[in-house]
Amino acid sequence: MKETIQLELTNPCHESWNAMTANEQGRYCQSCCKTVVDFTAMTDREIVDYISHFSAGDTCARVQDNQLNRLIQTPPERKHSWKYFWSLALSSLLISYRSVAQVKPLKGDPVAITSVDCRKQKGEVTIRIGQITTSSIKDTITSTMTGRVVNEQGIPVPFASITLTNPTRVFIADEEGNYSFSIRSEQVNFTGLTISAVGYEPVSIEQVQASAIQSLEVIKKTVKMSMKDVVMKQRVLKEVVVQGYASKHLQGWVGGLTVSRKCTTYQKVKQTVKQTAAALIAPGRSDLAIYPNPAPANGTFTLKFNIKQPGEYNVQFIDVAGRIVGGRQVMIASAGQTETFMGSQLPGHGAYFIRVAGRQDGKIYNTKLLVQ
Repeated sequence: MKETIQLELTNPCHESWNAMTANEQGRYCQSCCKTVVDFTAMTDREIVDYISHFSAGDTCARVQDNQLNRLIQTPPERKHSWKYFWSLALSSLLISYRSVAQVKPLKGDPVAITSVDCRKQKGEVTIRIGQITTSSIKDTITSTMTGRVVNEQGIPVPFASITLTNPTRVFIADEEGNYSFSIRSEQVNFTGLTISAVGYEPVSIEQVQASAIQSLEVIKKTVKMSMKDVVMKQRVLKEVVVQGYASKHLQGWVGGLTVSRKCTTYQKVKQTVKQTAAALIAPGRSDLAIYPNPAPANGTFTLKFNIKQPGEYNVQFIDVAGRIVGGRQVMIASAGQTETFMGSQLPGHGAYFIRVAGRQDGKIYNTKLLVQ
């Protein structure tokens, strides 16, 4: 790789070049006590040679504007072969022959020949003096990779992701699985390449192998590689077991319910007779009984449980807004058991609902309490 540098004038100097003392490399400046190198008379090769062998850090130099902020590189050495010298000798011989052959006496009127100066007048070149900083510029190579991503059946995998780790880049294939990307670096380097897609096992390529390249084209500083198809395997998921956990949610509703159902006249009469007979046989009998009701706010009241199933029951007092305002656990041993409650445990006067729920069978019993 050819050495390439760039000159930058970082600290311009306004000293007179003519007032400096001439020496071997340029002129010696009495103001800064250093030699100012004359780059204006040097070629690019001579500038590179000087900086490579004699320059240590920054250099004070005399330069032209067209030598700053551009690439200064060593031109390739021209190699002459015997064919070159033969063509040069042959062309010289032909030019000499034609010159001799064209010297003939002219006939006719004499012609006045005036001399013409064909040299082009060049504009003035701006020359500057100051401290020069050199920065090395490395040649970069453009590497292009193209290819296609398919599955095991040869069907294109759309929108696959191609990730490079050196340098870090991410590219996306199109809907036909085709991808194409270019990177600029000092060398052709496709390492740490990973291809992934949803539903497929990722494919990792540590280093591009020659067997994976379908075609390769190199033009100057451009490398074009056409890759063979990248085959991706479909990802097989393991057996998924879904577990469900049963939950029981109890929610109590407080309010009046009206049940309406269609029935015949016979069913209505039968239901009325049944309710009347039950009232005559056991008047005022229910699962829960409260006395006194209404109950005094600062006194006590008794709750009688006409429940045949013994066990533990949860007694709750609920206000008209549906909030639980009191209660306790009771153990019922037999039907007709009574429990005494304090009216002062309730928030105050008003109507309350009493709900008794069994811990074993889950049955719920309700009644109404009025506190005065």
